[in-house]
Amino acid sequence: MFKNIKKIQDILEMDPQTKEMFTCSATIMSIHLDKKWHYNSCDTCKKKVDETFYCTNCEVVVKCPKTRYLLTVDIDDGTACIPMALFDKEAEIVVGSPIHKLLELQKKDNGKDNVFDRLQHCVGKQFTFKVKLSTRSETTELICQKTFQIDYQLEKSYKHQGPEVEQNPAKRLLMDKASDTTTEAETNLSDKPTTTEAEANLSDKPTGSNTEVDMHLLDNAIGNDTGVVRTAKKRDRNAMEKDTETTTITNPQN
Repeated sequence: MFKNIKKIQDILEMDPQTKEMFTCSATIMSIHLDKKWHYNSCDTCKKKVDETFYCTNCEVVVKCPKTRYLLTVDIDDGTACIPMALFDKEAEIVVGSPIHKLLELQKKDNGKDNVFDRLQHCVGKQFTFKVKLSTRSETTELICQKTFQIDYQLEKSYKHQGPEVEQNPAKRLLMDKASDTTTEAETNLSDKPTTTEAEANLSDKPTGSNTEVDMHLLDNAIGNDTGVVRTAKKRDRNAMEKDTETTTITNPQN
């Protein structure tokens, strides 16, 4: 996450043919909605297939192409603004929703407008991006390799001990893993059931251990109730016998 941090202005001044990767924190300023926001891909190499689902890379016709995100956004870090392409999972982190949900939304009434509104919600969000320069574009453009949620506390810690972290691969790996964990947790949060749903499901489906405990308590309760009834009947019978004896003594037969 913190390896080879650069400002966008510095990246723009570099050799466009460089294959080096950089890290920059920036704000999404706009989304190119004039371009298609998804594409059909080969299920093997993930590259784009044509209208007949033919993959030129694998030289096969793909039976079940997978639809993936392809977003082009403009990002700005205060030094410069530059377009950047986001694919698949990296775009999903930015959008905050898996692509199948937007495809389902698109099939409904006013689906296209609703999808565009949803994508526009990305504008103004800040992320840390691991990027490289695109060698295929005629203009200078970035390709996002990894997207991170900005962790200001972790970034501050890194800046405080930057040289030590850079010289210590193990420590740098720990920081990268910490940032990856944060990103995955926030990405999956939208797909997790809410607390209310979880509690509702819990009430509908008791676990085996709770059920066993409840049945055990029920059996004990039934057993105790039976004992109480049995004891009450015995007391009534004893009382009746005593009444009979008293009557017999009081009124002896002649």
